[in-house]
Amino acid sequence: MKKILVLLGLIFCVLGNAQQKETPKDFIALTGTWKTEVDGSPLTLQIKEVAKAFQFSLINVNKEEFIIQESEISSPAPSEYAVQVKKAHFVQYKDCSIKNAKIRLKKLEDNKISFSYSSDETDCSFGSDTGMDISDIEDLIFTK
Repeated sequence: MKKILVLLGLIFCVLGNAQQKETPKDFIALTGTWKTEVDGSPLTLQIKEVAKAFQFSLINVNKEEFIIQESEISSPAPSEYAVQVKKAHFVQYKDCSIKNAKIRLKKLEDNKISFSYSSDETDCSFGSDTGMDISDIEDLIFTK
């Protein structure tokens, strides 16, 4: 059951409008559609530039969506990018508490990236349910 909750947490981590002060110029190389599979379930990561900001979406079969409204993108090392989430929420589940969320993207090859997510707190309640804590994700590999 815990594995299912972790998978659901991963599926719900959809990244949206990332508005930042100054994005590294070579970040544009990560735009596009990336795919992976977790426990037999396909996941799609879409990164696109929209109005001088970047939109990130991690999409599952059920189309749950998490939107980043404000963030900063930096490049701590060559081909590695840190996204510091400033303001975000789930589209379907408005009652969410997200604190100090960070995403790390690392270009491994022309057609592969590593995706990691961590936060001090990601707790969302779904209607009458008590809620869910989304576990950290470490080095999930996506292919273009």
